[in-house]
Amino acid sequence: LVLIPFDLETVDVASAEDTDDALSRLAVDVGEADRSPGIVRQLFDLCLQYLDDPGPTRLMSCVLLSRLLTRPDTRFALDVFMRWAMTFSSEKASAADHKDVLRIAGVLQSLAFTFRLGSRTIMQSFAQDVWERVISPLCSSQTRSIASSVVIRKLLAKLVPRVGMAFLPQKVVAWRYQRGHRSLSQNLSNCVVERDHMEPDAIGEDTEVEDTGGGMDVTCPELVEEVVETLLQLLGDKDTVVRWSAAKGLARVTARLPLEMADEVVASVLDTFSAVAQDQDASWHGGCLALAELAQRGLLLPARIPDTVPHVVRALLFDMRRGSHSVGAGVRDAAAYVCWAFARAYAPGDIAPHVETLAPTLMVATLFDREVNCRRAASAAFQEAVGRLGNLPNGIAILGIADYYSLGNRTATYTSLAPRVAKFEVYREPLINHLLDVKLRHW
Repeated sequence: LVLIPFDLETVDVASAEDTDDALSRLAVDVGEADRSPGIVRQLFDLCLQYLDDPGPTRLMSCVLLSRLLTRPDTRFALDVFMRWAMTFSSEKASAADHKDVLRIAGVLQSLAFTFRLGSRTIMQSFAQDVWERVISPLCSSQTRSIASSVVIRKLLAKLVPRVGMAFLPQKVVAWRYQRGHRSLSQNLSNCVVERDHMEPDAIGEDTEVEDTGGGMDVTCPELVEEVVETLLQLLGDKDTVVRWSAAKGLARVTARLPLEMADEVVASVLDTFSAVAQDQDASWHGGCLALAELAQRGLLLPARIPDTVPHVVRALLFDMRRGSHSVGAGVRDAAAYVCWAFARAYAPGDIAPHVETLAPTLMVATLFDREVNCRRAASAAFQEAVGRLGNLPNGIAILGIADYYSLGNRTATYTSLAPRVAKFEVYREPLINHLLDVKLRHW
């Protein structure tokens, strides 16, 4: 019903005046049912009643509410909802019971969908207030029920970048790195000059860009800097789903920043590896996810690869004892994701100087990692690099030895696959050194 392409008044039995009057009488307990006329008000109440539902009904009510509020003929309902959402969130941030936490999650999810679907011009008018009255109080809340809620932190990680992007232009930046052409016919055409390395400002002809030379002449408000800082902090969250949402949000925001600011974001992500201790696996995992997302979007320029590779190599072998068990499998899996993103994003000439470092480390992780998902992730990254880059030593031969199914048995990887791979000289010494320095030590 909310997707019909014409005005809702044409299917509403109530007059426009009755609908506006019903919305203006919105009670404090906005979820309470109201028999006021108007299809907009009825849908509005229906959605709000389920914002505190703990099941999938809340998700669908948030989707329906966002679709309703972003229609061009329901702007008044959007204003009403925004006022109520900001008031409710700021009041409950300091003291919230279980029911309030569920409703806060519904409010955040509705706001996230609304900022995603709404017009940038309209959303920009609400962005500053949403940041000050919703996001800031919830991020700094000392209430245990809010601070310990992974759902709220995940939804904040989704809402924060969307609020920030309301102040940024909706165009692909001209400085991003892009391998090849966007058109398959151009890639296959004999008229296209083959290049192993494209300039950082190279981009497809059919892509909308900001024509400002080396970067965009965009004045970013202070709110954007606060958004980036918040996302960098969320990269170290204790829950994986929050870190992943923060990494994707950070990449989306970076994709709309000028070159200088984007390079500062990349530098901040790289600094997290040096600033955090070796035992902070959450920050390492979030940093690797952020690097992978940035690389996939062409935002990690080739000039930054030499600074990135040493951290990726360390992350591929990240292992730490905590109590009677090991932690770090997520870090190693994310590091393999970075290598996979490198293979897809960069030309062979950009990765060639680092092949001698990455290829043996990937093979060590492929054969000797204790977790089957990490072995298979490293193998997938190695296979992607062999297929797209073509400059990994003995790549095709190794793919025939260490495939997806053979890596499922850890005993076989040590006793059968590793000796066969060690026949290749470039991999022999790294494999032996890893066994002597790491695997022979019992912990």
